[in-house]
Amino acid sequence: MLRRFRIPLIVVGILLLLLAGGGVWFWLAVRHVPHFYVDALAVDPVQQKQASYKMVRRTAALSNDARKEGHWEAVFTADQINGWLAVDREENYPQLIPHEFHDPRVAIHDGQIIIGCRYEGRQMDTVLSLTADVYLQLPNVLALRIQRARAGAVPLPLKDVTSQLVAACEKLGCTVDLREVGADPLLLLTLPLPSNSGRDGTIRVETVELREGEIHVAGQTVRPGHTRQVAP
Repeated sequence: MLRRFRIPLIVVGILLLLLAGGGVWFWLAVRHVPHFYVDALAVDPVQQKQASYKMVRRTAALSNDARKEGHWEAVFTADQINGWLAVDREENYPQLIPHEFHDPRVAIHDGQIIIGCRYEGRQMDTVLSLTADVYLQLPNVLALRIQRARAGAVPLPLKDVTSQLVAACEKLGCTVDLREVGADPLLLLTLPLPSNSGRDGTIRVETVELREGEIHVAGQTVRPGHTRQVAP
């Protein structure tokens, strides 16, 4: 009698081991933390405050330059952006992201950005990450080609991620045109840039270039009827 059930019992045992192993793998994969995120969180708090201060100052300087007619440009480093996310955003703009998301950080490479944050939900505690190619499609139109999204090391459905990203961008005032390039979602974001009310000028973002560790932004502020200046 025992021999009759031996093979089915072995098969069931193997299946149970596979299921247990799969569950362990999934748990470990979800708990995986990307290297860039580990490094970004390990920055000394004093350095974070200094980087945040530089980010605020450069943003204010860029805003002032954009109010004047002519060419303007600025460079923001990943360290400055991460410092701002850790300090100034945390203190002054906590409402920018839902309460389930914590400690957002970025990594910047040539033409590409990686965004990561801690997610603490009822059913999952993990680090979410999103990788996208970023470039300027047209003046004032930013293109985000979504390459991948992950919870730890587990891929997430791009369709679901994209719909949430579209909603977030629209909430920030962007007009979003959703397309596809190959199998990748492509978001074309028309930036919500105000007119220069002081001089009745129009702000045109003409360069958004991602280099290793930094973002270069440049453009023009043009008065109606004036010839657009050529950047030096």
